[in-house]
Amino acid sequence: MKITHTLLLLLLALPSTAQQTLWRISSPQTKQASYLFGTTYSNAPNAFNFNDSVLVAFRKSKGFAMETNYDSLFQYLSIAKYEEGTNNPIRSILSKEEYAFADSLVFKRRREHIEDLQTKHLTVVASRITGDKILPLVGPEYPQFWLSLQADKLGKTTYGLEKAQNQVKVLFPDTVLPAFKKYFLSRIGYLSADGTTPDQHLESRAEEMAANFIRLSRTTSIFAAIDTLYIPGLIQQLRRQGYKVTPVNAATTDRAKQDRAQLENDTWFALNKPEEGFSVLLPSYPKKSRSADLENEKYYIGGNKTSGGIVAIRELTDMAIPRDTIVAEILKKYTKKQKLASIPTKHIVYKRHNGIEISVREKEGMFSLRMFLVNNRVFTFIYAGQDTIDRDRLFNSVKLYDIRPQTVYDSFTVRGGAATVLMPANRFSYREATYTHVYKAADYAQHISYFLRTELPPAGGQADDGTMSLTEETRSPLANASKIDSISYQKNGLPVYTVKYKQLNGFMSRQDVIKRGTATFTLISTYDPRQTDSNYVNRFFNSFQLRPVQSNAEWETFTDNDSSFTIKTPAYMRFNILAIGWDHLAGASRKVYTAWDTASQARYRVSVISFDENEQAAVSSGFMSADADQTIISSTNYKTGDLPTWELTLQAKNHYTREYRKALISGQKAYIIQAFLPEEMASTGYGQRFLNSFRLLKSEAMQQ
Repeated sequence: MKITHTLLLLLLALPSTAQQTLWRISSPQTKQASYLFGTTYSNAPNAFNFNDSVLVAFRKSKGFAMETNYDSLFQYLSIAKYEEGTNNPIRSILSKEEYAFADSLVFKRRREHIEDLQTKHLTVVASRITGDKILPLVGPEYPQFWLSLQADKLGKTTYGLEKAQNQVKVLFPDTVLPAFKKYFLSRIGYLSADGTTPDQHLESRAEEMAANFIRLSRTTSIFAAIDTLYIPGLIQQLRRQGYKVTPVNAATTDRAKQDRAQLENDTWFALNKPEEGFSVLLPSYPKKSRSADLENEKYYIGGNKTSGGIVAIRELTDMAIPRDTIVAEILKKYTKKQKLASIPTKHIVYKRHNGIEISVREKEGMFSLRMFLVNNRVFTFIYAGQDTIDRDRLFNSVKLYDIRPQTVYDSFTVRGGAATVLMPANRFSYREATYTHVYKAADYAQHISYFLRTELPPAGGQADDGTMSLTEETRSPLANASKIDSISYQKNGLPVYTVKYKQLNGFMSRQDVIKRGTATFTLISTYDPRQTDSNYVNRFFNSFQLRPVQSNAEWETFTDNDSSFTIKTPAYMRFNILAIGWDHLAGASRKVYTAWDTASQARYRVSVISFDENEQAAVSSGFMSADADQTIISSTNYKTGDLPTWELTLQAKNHYTREYRKALISGQKAYIIQAFLPEEMASTGYGQRFLNSFRLLKSEAMQQ
């Protein structure tokens, strides 16, 4: 059953006996009439006493609308981590300062940071602050949400008539800490500066909802379920715009009850996705997810206790791989999961589409699969259950559409902000390793595919980030290609290595590898030399531009968890519970604080190591030594007050990076301050500036 989120509105509670009304909305500009239905936030039985016209109008309408589309709202709040240079929708709610504020509250209560939670959901973050679930969850026991659920069953598109900020109470109910709540609400203008409660803005909200209702009704027929509080204002606005608004009166008989019961008893949902090339019926509410594989594949899954259905859609993004090979690999993946590798496939023709089918019955039940390749998309429909009637209902409901979307190109900034490049806007990306990301896209009209891999490790301290790698290796577009030519040259002062390949299917590939410091960028384009416009190939490689190595000019003061020191950094510094830090000293305990400036690949770090008294004699032995791949440029030692202090500057032997290191001992604690910078930043003075900004707040005399 679909679970939706209700809101705690700042409005007067209406009695459950309030009459619900249905209004017909029409004008010369609309092809079909739309409907406005007034309802209440009540779950009393008489709240569902619809008259006979309500569900008739509801079924007839193409789309459904409510005040806010709650499903879209929570999809748009799905990413809590603030990331520079991305277009995550969360940024319209959280600014960088707000994220830092929330992070400080999480740490104050839980002694951990938002990043340590390893979550993508803002609700989890809030629960760490409050100790409670932030959002009250409700089922379809309110008329508005019940209608939303039935709209999903019937495959209607759901719209929201006002922006999410108007319903901001859904994000911050009374259980949230007052400081947290007030800070966020004031930032988006919902609270006045003095913190007083705003009025309900009924007139302005009615204007907004009326404008959106008019916009939607011009293209499709809409059934809008709105709280009766807003109905008078909406009707007034619609009539001002020249719309004819007529009450729809009908008796309330058993017909409406029977219609409602029929909708409730049918648990199947219509999944209409013509823009993605298909529609189908599934046994329960379809949940969307994305494949963990390294392909642009997504799923819709819907099932109940007796049967389940899956739709998988894969966008093909590699011109080098034959289509029959791709289909065979996808089929192998699904049959392997079901241990059905030996089951023969059957070729079918369904509504003029060629496909393959597998069906087998075992003790546990039935497993059936149908797969079609349509316009460079592979559609896989899977049924698992006990009933052939349900299986046939799913498969016979499938519709495949001849969708050939025009490829749109745009220039985007890669993760971390190190470079920009022009690729199709429908690209997808994934994290391949700790510092490695892959981007893929294809333009089938031009018979060309694109591949970009970025490896962007920081200038030092990589061990602090642990290791991440995928269980499945990325399939290289050049795996089965033959090298035919290569050349090395300089571009903007950086070495570029270009290789050309020939694929088994006759396509050509070009690969450019560009290195700058610790960063490596690999660009590959695969194309048909007989059909592809060469301008598309050249434009991809020529559009790749490395951004200048730069750093934030605004430095912020950081104070550690124990308030023992302060230091200034150009990037957000935090306590990193997983970091190793300075690893040449084994102490009784350690705390490591790190900051990573992704724009410059600079890493800043402070390691605080506590040790026992009898270890003091050896504590400084490694402070002045270089690693095997470093050379010492300068070194000195002195006293900060009464505290012994060491400083040195080191350069990597490959001349890619520099390390600026400072160490001092205060009592039974050693502080090792390090800045790892790309060689290009050596002239900025940032390394020495970082070391010089360190201030001890609690100084312990050296014990004898």
